[in-house]
Amino acid sequence: MLGKWNRRATGLAILLATMGVMAQESTVASAPAGSEPPIPRITDQHRQRFDAATQLLRSGKTEAALAGFQTLSTELAGPLDVSGARYFCDRGNAEEVARMLTMAMVGTRAEVRLITVNALVCDSLYGKAFALVDLKRLPEARDVLEQVVGLASVNSTYKSELAHVLAMTGQPLRALTLYREAQENAEFDPEGSRAHRQAVALRGQGYALVELRRWDEAEAAYRQSQTFEPDNKIASDEILFIRQNRPQR
Repeated sequence: MLGKWNRRATGLAILLATMGVMAQESTVASAPAGSEPPIPRITDQHRQRFDAATQLLRSGKTEAALAGFQTLSTELAGPLDVSGARYFCDRGNAEEVARMLTMAMVGTRAEVRLITVNALVCDSLYGKAFALVDLKRLPEARDVLEQVVGLASVNSTYKSELAHVLAMTGQPLRALTLYREAQENAEFDPEGSRAHRQAVALRGQGYALVELRRWDEAEAAYRQSQTFEPDNKIASDEILFIRQNRPQR
């Protein structure tokens, strides 16, 4: 329960941080000859609709927010032709985009185009998934988050949210793997939020490790999270829980 409310505050902060950000042009990173794949063109109206849905979510009007994110994400992500191209969301971090494209080139056929698209494509899907989690529609949220992580393979926020859903649906081992990736991927977050993203990922690891009854590793993860956020009550409470429930040696 504690983790849920912490997740909600963090997720809303991420959504609100994207409001008012100017759209970036989509680009074709690898373009062999042939017909152009579909690329969403972001307009001011798209951004305004995203902002409106985010404000609804912030106001606790989750059903209405979901409807807004659903329509927007379908419009932006629905036309993507994944059969002939691989798409990646560009947050304006050149190093992050380069890492995603480098990873994608491994095992990708030469004729497949690698295309970066505006981050609003991923943000609209993330907003939809976030609303679905709030409504406890976890299997649907998981499917949307799988899609988002496919579009942003080194995004710490998206991976932590997917890991959260997996942990809540009885898949702690896979959640642990994703939380560890999220901790590593936090290097691509803005400097001001990097420590927080690492702390979130480490607390997630701690939760998954408790579910796996790997008590010592769980305590170590929570303690490491405190190096980034020393006053976090969730970490303190969970360390106490571990001490009270860990089998005596």
